[in-house]
Amino acid sequence: MVAIATSQLLLLAITETEGNPSFARALGLALVVDPRLREVDVGAWEGLTPAEIAEAFPAEHAAWRSGEGVAVGGGESVREAGARVAGAIVEHAADLGAGQTLVVVSHGTALRSALRWLRAEGIAELDGDPPRLANASWVELTLRVGLSGSGSGAPGPPGR
Repeated sequence: MVAIATSQLLLLAITETEGNPSFARALGLALVVDPRLREVDVGAWEGLTPAEIAEAFPAEHAAWRSGEGVAVGGGESVREAGARVAGAIVEHAADLGAGQTLVVVSHGTALRSALRWLRAEGIAELDGDPPRLANASWVELTLRVGLSGSGSGAPGPPGR
């Protein structure tokens, strides 16, 4: 069995158009829409250009550019988004049996941060830092679901 979990924002990219079935339907698979797989919530920065962000939020923009883990625009930090997405991945993977596959369709920054969480929790093995995920990129992982110290199989709190 294969399961497909997707962000609602990417649903349009993988749903049916006239005369073209979605890849999920073409393969006879269920498609689960999970809002936890959305991109990082950038709050008030949403829809602004980099120049507009720098002008409207100079201190926050400078902190973000320096690599600080700030929750921008009143939204969430990349680290918080990673924990959210990792939790969704672990939950969906826990529903699968041995040898079954989960396909996760999400957003690059949120997925990369989730991969960091999964590695830190000992749920996934990665050699080095997770790759940057451009559009249409993919990474194959083997997860050890249920090994997290949190007891739930989901990533624990930041800084553990």
